Amino acid sequence: TIEAVKTGTFNLTDDAEELFNEKDIKLKKLRPEKEVKIPVYTAATLKEKVISPDEFMLPSYNKEIKSKISEVLKKEATICEDLLIRRVVQSFGISRAGSRIHGKMTEIINECDLKFTLYDFEKIYWSDTLEPENYETFRISGSEENRREAEHVPVQEAANAVVRVLSEQVSLAQEDLIREAAKIMGYTRS
Repeated sequence: TIEAVKTGTFNLTDDAEELFNEKDIKLKKLRPEKEVKIPVYTAATLKEKVISPDEFMLPSYNKEIKSKISEVLKKEATICEDLLIRRVVQSFGISRAGSRIHGKMTEIINECDLKFTLYDFEKIYWSDTLEPENYETFRISGSEENRREAEHVPVQEAANAVVRVLSEQVSLAQEDLIREAAKIMGYTRS
């Protein structure tokens, strides 16, 4: 039959029984895909040291700040810049990063020469062991201190959740896809 196609003598009216011999068909039993366990997001636990915002601005704390940045990245990468800054600043007993503290943190982060990707003007930081172009993971939001707000989910993780949902569902309306991706990541509302 392949020869008939090549030579142009193949006729669509030929009997299918003649064209295909059942004995030539080999069925391969597909093994069900292993259930991939989705990791749970876990926040870095930094040693707390309470200082004033003015003390935080002193250069004498830069080394400790850099060390805490490194700790957060080891535990939480991929991580958006806002959450990285929040984790470090709060470990010094400072509830929120005003413009001065935010500026200092940005300066110190830039000195660290960290790997990052940029999406919609937001920097996402990566640990040395993660490669953005090969990243296929996403994490479920934990509970209590390990809860990560949806706004802090890096776009790469959200995209990976979407891919996971599509691999299971094949086709969904955009609204349903967003809802299912949010659900698989542990969020009840999209």
